[in-house]
Amino acid sequence: MPTMKSSFKILFATLILALFSNIVIAQIDVPIFGKQTILNGYTKTLQGETISYFSIYPDFVNMALLTRCNDGKKAIEWETTAIPSNQTAPYAYFNWIAAHSTGTSKGDRNFDLFINDTYVLTFTTHPKNYQPIWSFESKDSTKLLFNYLKQDGALDAHGIAYLRVPVSKYEIGKSLRIKVIGQKQDSPDWYMTFQYPFEEKMDVAALPFLLKTNNAKKVPLLFTVLHFGNSTNIEIEINGKAQEKHTIVNGMNSFEIAVEPVTKKTDLTIKAKIGQQLSVEKQLSIYPVNKRQIYFIHNAHTDIGYSHLQEEVEKIHIDNIYDALQLIKETKDYPNGSRFVWNVESLWAVESFLKTASKADQQAFFEAVRKKQIGLSGFYTNVLTGLCNPEEMNWITDYAVQLRKEQKLTINAVMMSDIPGISWSMVHSLAKQGIRYYSSGPNYIESMPDKGDRIGSFLRAVGDKPFWWKSTDGKDSILLWTAGKGYSSWHGYAPGGINDRGEKKIAAYLSELDQDHYPYSIIQWRYNIFSDNGKTDGKISDFVRHWNEHYESPIIRLATVTDLFEDFEKAYGKRIPTLSGDLTPYWEDGAYSSAKEEVAARQTSFKILELEKIARLNKVKIDSVELYNAKKFIVLWHEHTWGAYNSISEPDSKFAIHQWDYKKRLLDSAIYFTNKIQQQQELSATIHHLESATPINNRVIPKLVYAIDNSTGFIKSIQVNGKEWVDPAKYSGLGGAIYVKGFNPSNYFLSKVKKIEWTEDGPLTKTQRITCSLEGMKEVVYEISKSALDDKLHITVELDKQSIRDKESVHIALPFSITNPTVRVGMDNSFISPEKGQLKGSNREFFSVQKWIDISNENVGVTIACPAAALFELGEMIDEKRITRDTKIWKEASKSSATLFVYVMNNYWHTNYKADQEGKVKFEIVLQFHQKFNLSEAQKLGDQVSSRFGLSKF
Repeated sequence: MPTMKSSFKILFATLILALFSNIVIAQIDVPIFGKQTILNGYTKTLQGETISYFSIYPDFVNMALLTRCNDGKKAIEWETTAIPSNQTAPYAYFNWIAAHSTGTSKGDRNFDLFINDTYVLTFTTHPKNYQPIWSFESKDSTKLLFNYLKQDGALDAHGIAYLRVPVSKYEIGKSLRIKVIGQKQDSPDWYMTFQYPFEEKMDVAALPFLLKTNNAKKVPLLFTVLHFGNSTNIEIEINGKAQEKHTIVNGMNSFEIAVEPVTKKTDLTIKAKIGQQLSVEKQLSIYPVNKRQIYFIHNAHTDIGYSHLQEEVEKIHIDNIYDALQLIKETKDYPNGSRFVWNVESLWAVESFLKTASKADQQAFFEAVRKKQIGLSGFYTNVLTGLCNPEEMNWITDYAVQLRKEQKLTINAVMMSDIPGISWSMVHSLAKQGIRYYSSGPNYIESMPDKGDRIGSFLRAVGDKPFWWKSTDGKDSILLWTAGKGYSSWHGYAPGGINDRGEKKIAAYLSELDQDHYPYSIIQWRYNIFSDNGKTDGKISDFVRHWNEHYESPIIRLATVTDLFEDFEKAYGKRIPTLSGDLTPYWEDGAYSSAKEEVAARQTSFKILELEKIARLNKVKIDSVELYNAKKFIVLWHEHTWGAYNSISEPDSKFAIHQWDYKKRLLDSAIYFTNKIQQQQELSATIHHLESATPINNRVIPKLVYAIDNSTGFIKSIQVNGKEWVDPAKYSGLGGAIYVKGFNPSNYFLSKVKKIEWTEDGPLTKTQRITCSLEGMKEVVYEISKSALDDKLHITVELDKQSIRDKESVHIALPFSITNPTVRVGMDNSFISPEKGQLKGSNREFFSVQKWIDISNENVGVTIACPAAALFELGEMIDEKRITRDTKIWKEASKSSATLFVYVMNNYWHTNYKADQEGKVKFEIVLQFHQKFNLSEAQKLGDQVSSRFGLSKF
């Protein structure tokens, strides 16, 4: 017995009959050429890159040959059907499905066309060219014509290519070999020929919908027919009963036939016939329909960069607000639920809009917010929360609190898009800031094994499984709902594209939910068209209005996130499960593709906290604008967009360089405003006093001795009161840098000692410096320092990185000799462990550490603080070996280990982050050895070291 999921695939199984598949398509009226007998212009691929892509017949055709105008060598070649042996006309005409970049094009692009390896002509595409016909002709009268029919989600051009060739030049009864090569223009602009020999096809699907009819509820069967030639009728029988005939025309056709709803799985026999061209019989299963309401959360994902230059991104999102205000006016008389609603994903866009908008536009905007036709997410932007200290998380919603107070708005929900995983500390922060609802829309790519890029099990574990998420102390909770289709399932759709392809997409999702036994009638679906930094869909209100007039279920509603969550809580609040634990995020590793800058950002963040603390103690007033700006630019630095989509593939392009320069200026601005605050006389004097003071604690100072491995520079032994703490069998000891070349962590290199010296050898402080060489580095310098006035060992690792674009990573090894260890990762005023404290879907490869991490057994342990680093690995270094070009297998579980690694550098991403990094960056690691684990002592160490790090010199 097939499952419902497999049965749904059967519903969409293609019913195929080839119509003259390798001979003639039909006699059709072609622009310019007139009425001609058209031959199949594509029968098989001979060479070239093949990709999956949208076409004018998206239900049936989605594989294409692709050439680009990059290096002048990227060829695609295919074979046509044969010129008929009875050909008497002077010309033969071929056609195929084609597309070219125009909406995304930056200039005129030239493509050379060859037939049977002989150059024939060059055709040129132009930016923003949507004229119905363009053509190019050679001296021998060969002519290429493109008939533009449709845009894709990127506003590129799709249609049919027609080729006229003089028969006298070619052998009758033989196929032609057609080749296209993009000329060398250093451009990604492209041309495609789709791999489809024109064939008649038909799909039939039982849609999980209920029709609105006069007499009784009905279930629609959707027929999709791809027909070539003159208009004709299709005859259909269902369980032996003839149905009304439907006329089909050349191209795509779709229509519904209503049948009775069922209370259990029921099989139907479908027979269909198109004259002598198509005759099929098919068994079709239909199922009971669950009534649903789909809340479309219409928004544009905010990447500050990536797809466009940052300045362009700002304009896109400001324009979207203006477009939304206009669409709200235009649809004000539409039925409730279909009036236009827009969700602003990041308040960064709102702040930018308000700076330039007139008073009237500002008033219209706030009025739309109050009427729930513009929804505001409380997040300033999409932030990598695993890089933030607990206090910094409040900064992400500070602007929302300000807007709420000044304008008397309801802002009780946040949207986070693209990023998989969320720091548990966000729960307490959001609750404190008046946020009750959290809509998560992670990266979503249907074709990838995890349904997203570098998201591990996050979407599988929590997608479409809303829950109340309790804070670390159990006192607060928020309602978290991760959209099962992420944020981007409608990418590739142009405005209004849902009218062509939406029905089947909606049906497929509802069937998935039925198969997964989704228990709620309310569905969250992010409606984010085009691409990242997309646009409003001015036609969505018409689609929703017509949909709700046609269907009783599902009802579709355009809504704000607040509307969705409030209705959901009202309907299901007591049934929603409650969970506690970290949803350890996945993307924070990318930040350490620019380790030097991320270390500076962390130091600035801690410095801001210290300046606020000092100001409170000394009753000094800090300039509120400068403080707001300092925090805002830290938030913008930790925004998830580090650079361009081609930052790895084309790191030296102007596009990628500009985006990194802009990103780096965000950090420079944070440092600038922080330094301005510090320069206040009262604060500067206090900081100088704190910097010059030597901390003294009241603990008994243990006898601590260590020994250096003279080969690697690692610490091969640490003894505290006679107990050995280092496991020297692993990586030659502790505190040294490990360089991994490539994706495989077993291909690693250790440092080699060049010089060992004492830089300080006084009665109170002793510091030893070890200068080393290491693969991938100009130099590595270790400093080990011990003060007679405290009980800590200070290890500093300074890396002087070479610029390398091959895949690589750097880790600092901390292999301790502790039996039966438990690892505790500081989180707010509590901690998590790999065995207890992570929710399903969490990242198990590396942990985000805010201020401290500890390894202990029942009797002894060591607390570690490294404020410059946010990421630690347990037991082993991350394995980045790929199962495809861009995907890897993520760990499903982790466990405590006595061996830790500070994860300090990598360039493993294939997009967005930096391709290489160079220069000096320093990581200080403080070890405090102790007896039985004590939470307050661990927190004290984390606070002390972070405070000193923040107050140290930039």
